Amino acid sequence: MAGIETITGRILEEAQKEADRAISVANGKALDIAVAAGDEIRKAKAENEERIARDTKTYEARILSSCDILKKKSILSAKQEIIAAVLGKALETLKSQDDKDYFDMLLGIIGKIVRPEAGEIAFAPEDLKRLPADFAAKADAAARKAGGTLSVREEPAKIENGCILIYGGIEENCSLAAIFEANKDRMQDAAAKVLFS
Repeated sequence: MAGIETITGRILEEAQKEADRAISVANGKALDIAVAAGDEIRKAKAENEERIARDTKTYEARILSSCDILKKKSILSAKQEIIAAVLGKALETLKSQDDKDYFDMLLGIIGKIVRPEAGEIAFAPEDLKRLPADFAAKADAAARKAGGTLSVREEPAKIENGCILIYGGIEENCSLAAIFEANKDRMQDAAAKVLFS
């Protein structure tokens, strides 16, 4: 029996050595796997930090760009409001001139657009009431220089101020509002240069 115990002891000893070797190999592989996993984790972490840094810069750039666009829109809107207020004030100033200056201005406008044909002038109701006595003669004289004639229509035009020149069925709106609207872009550009240059 001693022989069986000796053989069993050797088998167990060999098995233990084989188990120790397998455990040692397994521990080595586990250590290699742990080192490789640590390397992968560090690499992934570094890549993630780089991506986060890139994304943060991109996001910051987008936010700054959006802020810049909003700032520019706000400034443009404020400028447009200021220009509109200035043009509105200019229109009110023209409307509220004394009679002589107001009708001299209208005579200048009429002189630029009269046609070499017979026509009529229809005034806004308030302008017709305050029309200077010599205005019809002055307007007709301006028309005669262009080869036409002008007479004042007794019926008021349906406009707030200014006049309408009528040639047959064709009407030329010379109300201040129409003149301002027709020249709006040019006046806005001029106001912008004066105000913001």
